[in-house]
Amino acid sequence: MKKAIRFHDLKQAGIATSWQRVRDLIEHHDFPPGFKPTPQTRLWWEDEVLAWVERHPVDPTEVNDTPALQKARAARAAQRAEGR
Repeated sequence: MKKAIRFHDLKQAGIATSWQRVRDLIEHHDFPPGFKPTPQTRLWWEDEVLAWVERHPVDPTEVNDTPALQKARAARAAQRAEGR
């Protein structure tokens, strides 16, 4: 079953910190447009967002440094240090 995510989830993941940034990503960076189940709600399919992230690595200087991102960066750095 597909999981839908909200703007809050995008913000927490460090993908976008504002609705203007979401519009910019959609218009200029091939970000999935999502869908509107109601006039005041926009959702995205999690698998589409994850696929976009894999194709468009986010520059760490452009995002909020959330604990999840810090942990992911530390794990990647440890893998690089071990030569993986």
